[in-house]
Amino acid sequence: MRSGAIAVGCAAFLVLLLAGCETDTEWDAAADRVVTRKPSAPGTAAVKPAARKTRPTAAAAAPAAPAAAGILAQFPEFEQMAQVARLEGAQLAAFEAKVRERAEKVERLEKGKIGQQRDDLKKKLTEAQEKNDQKSASALQEKLDAASKEYWDLRTAYRAEVLNQLTPEQKRAWVGHCLFNRLGRSLGRLDLTEEQSRKARAISDQTVAGLMAKGDITQSDPYLKSLVDVQGEVLERIAQKVLTEAQRQRLPSPGAKDAKSK
Repeated sequence: MRSGAIAVGCAAFLVLLLAGCETDTEWDAAADRVVTRKPSAPGTAAVKPAARKTRPTAAAAAPAAPAAAGILAQFPEFEQMAQVARLEGAQLAAFEAKVRERAEKVERLEKGKIGQQRDDLKKKLTEAQEKNDQKSASALQEKLDAASKEYWDLRTAYRAEVLNQLTPEQKRAWVGHCLFNRLGRSLGRLDLTEEQSRKARAISDQTVAGLMAKGDITQSDPYLKSLVDVQGEVLERIAQKVLTEAQRQRLPSPGAKDAKSK
């Protein structure tokens, strides 16, 4: 009985926390739909804490491709990726070159036909919504969704190219870092001991090993959005095998979100 409550409680907890847990420091694809409703509410950085940012205007949507010096410093998540993977020497140089190449591709994409089309559709959609023209807004949203899919298919491919500079072991290390970073948003509130943290990380790493054994998710899902599908299960296993009863009691009850919103 208690096990079922923990499972539902963990799921409820994740619903409250995962909205801002993207692994990429750039704009999540879901922001395309959000930005048309609330232009000032995009995604946030996940790997390094950062203040929530507003979506840049069309003119400033993509900064010019950074100069060669300090390329990783201008992309904090890729910088952290290099640190987690312990890149050095020729491999680090190749990784930096691929990050620079990606920045140039994104800049061309933003300034090109697809990027401009998205910006135009967003502007028109906002105008239709302000006029409460639901028919036009619905048609424009469909066009924006189609344009955004094309845009994010390209962005996803660019990111996969960067991740493919890592070895299989380094990819596992990065995915493991991302998953545990997300879990840490929950577990960090429970005052774990060092031993509990080690055990929780071991459970997280076992999950990652299983995922990577089935296929390279850094290529099929370079933004690692599919980690959402396993976080509830991993958190429940940690709750059962690592947390004390007092810590489990601090997990939100299944109806916590609804009660709070009323």
